[in-house]
Amino acid sequence: MRLILLLTFISFSFKVAFGQDTYKVVPAKSQMEIQVSGQIESGKQCSITSKTEGYFYPLVSVGDRVKIGQVIGSFKNEFLDANLQSTVKKIQITQSELENLTKKLENYEKLYSLGLASKNEILDLKNNISLKQSEIESLKAQLKTYNIQKNNFKLSSNCEGYIINMIPEGQYATIGTTVATVYNQNSNFLYLYVPVEFLNLIKSKKVLNAKLNDETISLKVKEIIPVSEGNLVKVKTFSEKALEFPLNFRQSITLYVDGLSGFKIPKKALVLEEKGFFVYKIYNGKKFKEKVNIIKDEGDFIIASGNLKDGDEVEIR
Repeated sequence: MRLILLLTFISFSFKVAFGQDTYKVVPAKSQMEIQVSGQIESGKQCSITSKTEGYFYPLVSVGDRVKIGQVIGSFKNEFLDANLQSTVKKIQITQSELENLTKKLENYEKLYSLGLASKNEILDLKNNISLKQSEIESLKAQLKTYNIQKNNFKLSSNCEGYIINMIPEGQYATIGTTVATVYNQNSNFLYLYVPVEFLNLIKSKKVLNAKLNDETISLKVKEIIPVSEGNLVKVKTFSEKALEFPLNFRQSITLYVDGLSGFKIPKKALVLEEKGFFVYKIYNGKKFKEKVNIIKDEGDFIIASGNLKDGDEVEIR
């Protein structure tokens, strides 16, 4: 009798476990492979501008790669050197004049106390001193500007990448002139053309894993852009790693969209109706029809999302 009961229990457990009548759904994650095309489009180009003025003499050429802080050339400006020396002399002369006026004012104040100088003479001297002080401040400000310009005679790059254009050797540049333009591969964006049916999957991801030329890379999703090209959406992505293929050239790319959560369900539990796929969930001896969305086909099973939870029993039909 005990043997019969044991065999009955094993048979019942086997039926439940393998879904002959019902199947207990379990959580599952899948990874989808999506074939898309992509192309590199240039990001920002970086400009190296002059912080001084003079004739430019480069140390690098168009096509050379430069790093941030690298000296790419220098300026020569004889007029600036002359202006520097002239301004220093003017400051010295004006300071000497100010000292003389200050001594003269001290003497006139003594004379005024004795009634030998007028108040107007005192006021005129004070005004002259004030003008000389302002003149000195103006000359010092000019000298500071000249020194800053002279200190920037060596032009350092504020960019990293390849020089794609540069002003000719010996050309005169003023402050703010673009001396060179640098192109940086790492500032480029990879635009993916993804079928619209995968839009919701892409939207849920901040980073995509992709395979490009037999190499796996990570792509940060920057923007999703509608396009008029068939049923595609344009996904702007960025890779920390330099992408080694030409600008505006279409390339086949495989996307791996992982971490899609759902439930593993036998195909025999699916019911196809006009509005899509459904399963019948068994709860407290009653059947409830639940809509499911198929995420991935895995042979005899599918991974699907829907109003289900771990351990729910679905009817096998």
